[in-house]
Amino acid sequence: MARGYGMALLAAISVAYLIQSSSAQTTLTVGGTTGWTVPQSGAAFYSTWAANNTIKVGDILVFNFAANIHDVVKVTKTDYDACSASNPISSSFTPPVRITIDASGDHYFFCSIGNHCSSGQKLMISASDASPSPSPQPTATPAPQPSTPTPSSSPSPVSTAPPASTPAPATPPVSTAPPASTPAPATPPVSTAPPASTPATGTPPASTPASTPPPPPAASTPAAPAPNSAASLGFAGFTTFLSIFVALCY
Repeated sequence: MARGYGMALLAAISVAYLIQSSSAQTTLTVGGTTGWTVPQSGAAFYSTWAANNTIKVGDILVFNFAANIHDVVKVTKTDYDACSASNPISSSFTPPVRITIDASGDHYFFCSIGNHCSSGQKLMISASDASPSPSPQPTATPAPQPSTPTPSSSPSPVSTAPPASTPAPATPPVSTAPPASTPAPATPPVSTAPPASTPATGTPPASTPASTPPPPPAASTPAAPAPNSAASLGFAGFTTFLSIFVALCY
């Protein structure tokens, strides 16, 4: 698994490098549509073209020309100024010629055929160091490691907490005050009047010579009847009156 991951990472880096190289490398056609020939507008033609193009290390110069009519010779500055091909750095005769700029600084080219160099078919360029923006590097993802299952530990006994005591419901205080006394029903007053005394019947007194009859015995005054027995009072009075009357008659 680790080997496969390393191969995938290497492939990703290679692809990123190729993309960076292709995007950083620029192909320039020398002279544009005119190509590589004796300029009709004068010796400054290729100097103007070089000034209008930015050339960096890694760029490719393409020289388009007709075969057997022109060539491309790379020389030193001294030979460039003298249009001398006696000691060329390189020489190319088959079109199109593609030259990759492999170092920064000045580079010198011209056509060695006839008087083409002195007629203006020569080129001097200044290449700068390539400084492409750094491309994002793929993030290394660690290969997943097979996880070894950890033996599960036996579950520890779970302590069961005693249930919380439920508070007893509050008992409302019981009043201990003695019960209110129930008033006894009113008992109507009982008459305590003594019964009317009946006068004792004694032996009638012996008749005496005409004399003033003795006064009748004083009748006993009955007890005052209870204020609440009106009927008893009337009956007792009547009885007393009747007794006195009977006594007087006898």
